[in-house]
Amino acid sequence: MWRLGFASVFAIALACLSGTRAGAANPLWGDDATPVALLPLVDYSEFGASDSLILSVLETELADRGIAFRSPDELRPVLRAHRIRSQGSLSQNEAEILARESGVGRALFTVVCGYAVDRAPEFALSLRVVDLRTMDVEGAAVASAVGDDFAGWFGVGRKEESAALVAPIVRKALAELERSPSHHLDLPRLLVVPFDDVGEHPRAGEVVTEAAFAELFAAGWPVVEPGLARDLFLRRHVVPRGGVDAPTLQALRDSLGVELVLTGEVQTFRSAQSSAE
Repeated sequence: MWRLGFASVFAIALACLSGTRAGAANPLWGDDATPVALLPLVDYSEFGASDSLILSVLETELADRGIAFRSPDELRPVLRAHRIRSQGSLSQNEAEILARESGVGRALFTVVCGYAVDRAPEFALSLRVVDLRTMDVEGAAVASAVGDDFAGWFGVGRKEESAALVAPIVRKALAELERSPSHHLDLPRLLVVPFDDVGEHPRAGEVVTEAAFAELFAAGWPVVEPGLARDLFLRRHVVPRGGVDAPTLQALRDSLGVELVLTGEVQTFRSAQSSAE
């Protein structure tokens, strides 16, 4: 269950137009012969997480599951050659280039949603798997914890540093990811547009957007891969945040089959360990 402090969110669902639509050991990763692209981390935490530690744990866990993958270092030459900035998503064209030139079939996007270095330990992680051929989201999950979550009697087992939370939370997130629904309910095709942030946390909107996406996917909603929408927004020279104009809604429906848009604003956001209200 997602938890990272407290967020007061005002959310709205916008109908694009009236009318709705009625490998590896785990199939999430695709076939055994085609590697998964482990893309560079995106860090939305306030203080900066240890990318090398998180990637090391991820790579170990994937290897232990027998999943072939290409590391960020292996992918970097292709990303640089084509000026692909993987900030938590890829456009259709970028996905095709990466698949063709790196020989990968699916991509694992990793987002650090919380990591504390100057207060009680906490760590939150978002994972998403996307098929680079179809741009379908195959799995999405979030996991988080604070140091006290591991404390037993008399505080035994409490994690005293955020780094100590990385391994258990990576394992938890991967387990949740592999339990993602293999099919979706007969619900409208949904796009989550980045939430606007009117509070003090610099990336609260992005963090809540990640959480909303994973929760909706886990509930069986057919959620549109953000990279597809990002590409459309760029072509239309719009930066939607907390709202989408009518012409863009029409374009989303015509181009991507989007029937609902979920967006909103984060009014208050605080750390799970913060004493501030």
